[in-house]
Amino acid sequence: MKNIVVCILISLLVIPGVARNKSGESVTVERIYVSTDKESYVAGEQVWISLFCFDAGKEHIGFSNMSSTAYIELRSSNGIAAKTKVAIISGRGSGRLDLPASTATGNYRLIAYTANMSNEDEVYYFDKILSIYNTMTNERDKSCTIDESDTSSTIRSVSAIVETKPILIDAPETVTLEISGNKFRQNSDIAFGLLNKFESPLTMSVSIVNEDDLSTYKNLPIYNYLESGFCKNNKTFKLKVTPEFEGEIIKGRVIPLSGGKKIDSLAGQTIFLSILGGDSEIYSSIVDSAGRFIFYSTNIYGNADLIAELPQIDTNSRFNIELEDNFIYPPVKKIPQLILKKSYEKDLLKRSIAMQLGKRYGVDTIFSKMLPMHNPLLSGKCKTYMLDDFTRFPVMEEVMIEFIPELRFKKIEKKHDLQVRWENSFRELSFSKDNTLTVIDGVPVFDHNTIYKYDPLKVKSINIYEGIYYLGNAEYTGIVVFKTYKGDFPNFVLPKNAKILAFNGVEQPCRLIGNTAGDTLPDYRTTIFWDPDIRILPKGDVQLKFHTPDYPGRFVMTIEGIDASGKPIYLQTKFTVF
Repeated sequence: MKNIVVCILISLLVIPGVARNKSGESVTVERIYVSTDKESYVAGEQVWISLFCFDAGKEHIGFSNMSSTAYIELRSSNGIAAKTKVAIISGRGSGRLDLPASTATGNYRLIAYTANMSNEDEVYYFDKILSIYNTMTNERDKSCTIDESDTSSTIRSVSAIVETKPILIDAPETVTLEISGNKFRQNSDIAFGLLNKFESPLTMSVSIVNEDDLSTYKNLPIYNYLESGFCKNNKTFKLKVTPEFEGEIIKGRVIPLSGGKKIDSLAGQTIFLSILGGDSEIYSSIVDSAGRFIFYSTNIYGNADLIAELPQIDTNSRFNIELEDNFIYPPVKKIPQLILKKSYEKDLLKRSIAMQLGKRYGVDTIFSKMLPMHNPLLSGKCKTYMLDDFTRFPVMEEVMIEFIPELRFKKIEKKHDLQVRWENSFRELSFSKDNTLTVIDGVPVFDHNTIYKYDPLKVKSINIYEGIYYLGNAEYTGIVVFKTYKGDFPNFVLPKNAKILAFNGVEQPCRLIGNTAGDTLPDYRTTIFWDPDIRILPKGDVQLKFHTPDYPGRFVMTIEGIDASGKPIYLQTKFTVF
């Protein structure tokens, strides 16, 4: 078969001058564009997200280096349907939004914003319309209406009003897509390539989805979006909200409760926050007189259990800890109607089966795209002991005595302190005194008697960090990290001045490439390929492949992105599977 060469469209863009506040200082005015794998979904599926965060305050368009977290809301005419967070690294981010199985049939607005956008008088969030169909229940959003010309319509017979928006600009050729043919067999691996013909690096998302006869709302592609006023700047920019430069800023409050020992004063108390099972990501803050605290964290990936501890407060004190919600829930524009018709019953049945098979067999294969950014507190060199490499002892003190010369327990007034051997500025060896930080499975343990009594047979490794470390206003000489086999501090009881808090972090960046040839699981995916962040160097290329599913049909490949000079990229091409 002959190679089909399709040229990617690109448009030129002119951005107004650098944005400044009333004092004449330059400010970072952020604008977001979100590319999704498709524009219509079945309740129970995932919305795959590729996010671009621009600094619209620059003279020429470029990525923002300000915010590291974006907030995504799925809004119906009745309120919030779902929400998630996406980590941003140098202006790019990716993740997914899980659609609850109870999501009512209707049109929804997907909106995205950063905390920095709250510093403008109006939050210029990104939004697009997604059509969602619930094929398992009769739940409908009030944006739905039935086509009166078909009185036999049911909830499974759905279509959407189409609002076609014009292409504003004819774009010159920039990047080339190479794929061998436009007809492919079912259950086959298909290779394709993307070639960058110019001197500027590119970043883009690529999706391949099944095309059916369900009509969907036509959202602006990236080149139309950039041209249609996304860079509208608010001249009354005021720094009301601290931008989330390193990660999500976690705010909360300590609430004293009656029935226990009264807390004399919260003002000035140190509170620690850690991640259960994490890589020793530990943060500290000072509580004010009203019980409020703020943690300037790096991004926390996935859903996690956080441990908040006030070690200086009496363990007989009773209190709760509440975390604030960083979503701002701005008002949204009216949501267009979704019209229900019987003629789409067949396509919705196919979508429903694909969704259920995907959940049952896990036919989607997900790969992590990048490693999370860890707390730089423990980024230095450490001495690691894998305990299975040595004779196992049933008592923790014996472990230190027999083969870990860098550690020792010293008994002071019925208390066992774990001390770290370290070298001072005169190259003299000595042991730390009373201020070693010990950590079990990511959770700091301030009472070293707990470490002394802990079962070493549950510990897989011990990492020793020598030197002086600062954690907020606290200073430690040496840090010792214990990691158990299960990573959930087995048989460890939290002190009463610690609380476990459920926390929804940012989504783990990932891509979806599907099954490989020879897999015997049923494959009826409607999204057969999704890569949210493909990078191509100047004059470079990238070779990719996708796997066709176990059914025939039409498929659409959509590529959206931007190059380093600010020129947006957009391409759609189609092929068939037989």
